[in-house]
Amino acid sequence: MKSFATFFLGLHRFGLELRRIQEIVKNLEVIRVPLANSCFNGLINLRGKIVLAVRLGKFLGLPDTPGGQSLSVVLEMDQELYSLQIDSVGEVLEAEPEQEQPVPASLAESLRPFLRNILRLDQGVLLILDEEKILTGKPFKEWKESERASP
Repeated sequence: MKSFATFFLGLHRFGLELRRIQEIVKNLEVIRVPLANSCFNGLINLRGKIVLAVRLGKFLGLPDTPGGQSLSVVLEMDQELYSLQIDSVGEVLEAEPEQEQPVPASLAESLRPFLRNILRLDQGVLLILDEEKILTGKPFKEWKESERASP
């Protein structure tokens, strides 16, 4: 059995495996980075660590939600922290392996590459994000390259 944290971007409900989340924090001040890709909201200071704030909805091709993005799901990958900015938090769900289904071809093409699978639930479906594919996607490659090019 796996545990999933659920959250919302506008009306869209997503999930991440709970074991992959370091923490969820709210209302952190974001320092804008000039000329950064629009998927990046800027940098946040998380107890002395500088963390890249990712506008997850923008990254996934979803429309901006007014007043959203006040919460951050903090993940660690390759010994770096990342903040995926979300609109609101849902509940924690437990799921059996047989509830997991492949990503349907009918979902938006821009979204499909960043999903691990979907969960079939009594109250609908939950789109499970693949954080590794998100954190290694094109905007991140460009960000890393610009960091290496900086003096």
